[in-house]
Amino acid sequence: MKKILILLSGAIMLVLACKKDKIKYNAGVTPAVVTTYPVNVTATSAALTGISLTGGKGITRQGFYTVMVSPDMYDTRGELDMTRVDSLVVRNGVHVEAPVKGDFEATITGLTGDTIYFVKAYAANDAGVTYGESVLFRSSKLVPPVVMLAKEYINIGDSAAVITGEVTAVGGDVVTERGLVWSTHENPEVTDQKVKLGTDQGSFTDTIPSLLTFVKYYVRAYAINRFGTAYSEQLVVIFLPPSFTDPRDGEEYTIKQYGNAVWMTQNFRHIPATGFGTEMWMQDYNGTDGGEAKKNKYYHEYGCLYTYDKAVAVAPAGWHLATDEEWKQLEILTGLTRKEADDVEWRGGSNEKLKSNLWPGQESGAMEFNIHPGGKQWCGGAFQDFQSMAFYWTGLDEGVASGESPYYRFYPPGNGTGRWNNWPNCVGLSVRYVRD
Repeated sequence: MKKILILLSGAIMLVLACKKDKIKYNAGVTPAVVTTYPVNVTATSAALTGISLTGGKGITRQGFYTVMVSPDMYDTRGELDMTRVDSLVVRNGVHVEAPVKGDFEATITGLTGDTIYFVKAYAANDAGVTYGESVLFRSSKLVPPVVMLAKEYINIGDSAAVITGEVTAVGGDVVTERGLVWSTHENPEVTDQKVKLGTDQGSFTDTIPSLLTFVKYYVRAYAINRFGTAYSEQLVVIFLPPSFTDPRDGEEYTIKQYGNAVWMTQNFRHIPATGFGTEMWMQDYNGTDGGEAKKNKYYHEYGCLYTYDKAVAVAPAGWHLATDEEWKQLEILTGLTRKEADDVEWRGGSNEKLKSNLWPGQESGAMEFNIHPGGKQWCGGAFQDFQSMAFYWTGLDEGVASGESPYYRFYPPGNGTGRWNNWPNCVGLSVRYVRD
């Protein structure tokens, strides 16, 4: 089967090298031919492609033979016999001629949907005919195209993004339109903002201009044939300043996009005007005055510790307590599998990518997320684990009942990360917020 599906790279390199070096051919030499995989394969048609190299006095004709796979191509063991295949493709196949040139193409029509075919390219000159290998392909079902979007985009200045999409399969009929759609709501469609970027199979790129700072734009690639409109997965595009300033107290936080979420990359430290109460604390400070607390040497680096309810309540406008699922997505970026991320208790072994330089010898800082070992405060009692462990509340995911116990993340000196929901909400933990 490898012979059926794989084109010999050596043959292709021979073709390209000979083109470049302009070799002089003997008049008695037949052409070299390579059958390449068809493109724009629909339920009823396909663009057949090949490469030929002039032999002798030059090619006089070239083209393709195409035939449906049939029982007489198999041997007694039920395996394809390529000697039989090569003979039957030429003897019984539909013949399509192509223009005489090095890289040649011709369209075959009348295919049956969801059916396996062989195609063989040929080229002839005065010395004779040469056939390429038989290449297997399947005609499409009666379905829409298949389209994908590059997972990353390129910033142009601070308000434009270069996005690339690709039609990887045209589906049951030719692609009549393809392009990009975008909106400030999820899963944009062709009724939203869009740009048309041609037809057919292959990649396409365009620049989306005039994007606003701190606004999430959702982008998808799309492609249309007569069987429907297909969309890629969506990409979130957002232009960020280097930091966010909380207007309530002027405290500034560095921010960074991870996947489709924008995170604060410092521990939160907002102290309400009423000062400390029974729902928030700071390591090495036992008073209640907010002004005095901000003078503490640990204030800016480690931030404050909040009960779960307080962590939800003090989020700045436009931000929310990072949910359990958002933490999972972040952890997957460090190398966890989806199954590991969903597990309870200890998971993974790559949290050093998230840790700051306050974990000597344990951090790589690769993701610039700056997990600090801020410890915890046990419901108004003792401060614990300061400068040795980190704990973070996570918000409840959409659809989770409000009475459910929230999960928290536990970062020990090692590289595993704990995920539990067995602590009371009154425990004081560190906090990170995600942009709405």
